[in-house]
Amino acid sequence: MRKPIPNEPDWLLEACFKLFFHLGKTDQQKVLKFAARFRNASRKSTQRRARMMLELKTPPFPSPNPQSGSREGKGGVEEKSDMNSADADRIGESILQMILDGETAGAHALLAPHLSRRIPFRLLDRIGTRIGAGPVPAVNGFLARIAREKPMGGWPLIGSALAAQLEADFEGALERCRGFIVFGDAWYAADTLAERVPGAALVTDFNRALPILKRWRTDEERWVRKSCGVAVHLWTKRAHGDPRLLPKVKTLLAFLAPMFGEEDLDAVKGIGWALKTIGRFYPETLTPWLIRQVGRRASYRPLMLRKAVTYLNPEDRNIAYRAACR
Repeated sequence: MRKPIPNEPDWLLEACFKLFFHLGKTDQQKVLKFAARFRNASRKSTQRRARMMLELKTPPFPSPNPQSGSREGKGGVEEKSDMNSADADRIGESILQMILDGETAGAHALLAPHLSRRIPFRLLDRIGTRIGAGPVPAVNGFLARIAREKPMGGWPLIGSALAAQLEADFEGALERCRGFIVFGDAWYAADTLAERVPGAALVTDFNRALPILKRWRTDEERWVRKSCGVAVHLWTKRAHGDPRLLPKVKTLLAFLAPMFGEEDLDAVKGIGWALKTIGRFYPETLTPWLIRQVGRRASYRPLMLRKAVTYLNPEDRNIAYRAACR
């Protein structure tokens, strides 16, 4: 059971927060006026709940600015949110309850202000995980609505919600992720989704995920091909050099071998990222594999090799470059 809320204003603000979108406009205005009284309350927990209430009147999603990694509205960069983990859990649970009650418009309005602020991805992940625990059809409709707006903060939330569905609908969650990657049509959407869904799928069920990703290797969409590399990067980072996982590292290198000659630069960046991470944690395994690849291929992107040798020691790096020059 969650720790009880210790004072009356916090109880009232918490109740108003959960009921807000079930109220008429007149009552909503009364609730917002009530919340405004506690914006500068002596207790930080009361301040935080009051601000969360007042954020409910914030306009929907602004356009993303992928170059700076920030989310901007008409008035410039949004202020940083003071949301914490408990707030994120509460927001996710409230949104899920609204979805279950058929109040998707209210759920969307509740979420929108938080996607327009600078919120750490770990908190968006918590919101997404709570939402993803709901019934798959209802949740998927809500995720599609978020994706249509293409907010920067929407992709980690969508990815975490889909990751929460892997246990109940493994192949379906991966297929929906592929669709969102294509729809997102941007590097930040592809990277964010690929780490959270196919990457997580490799970690949780390697043998089940890999055959699905083998189909992604030859996908006509470059972002989907890139996602194969990002997923392998995530798996390797989690493996963190564990020697017991070396057989799977070799399996992943065999998986990536047909992609070494990839020509699209966006896809190359994802595949190269995977090789770079393997070189960081398993350099003795990557080096001979890399020498074989450059020796047997007539052409490949130089960027692929540059990324792959990033963490190799100078001697192994020179060996790889000499093999490439033969």
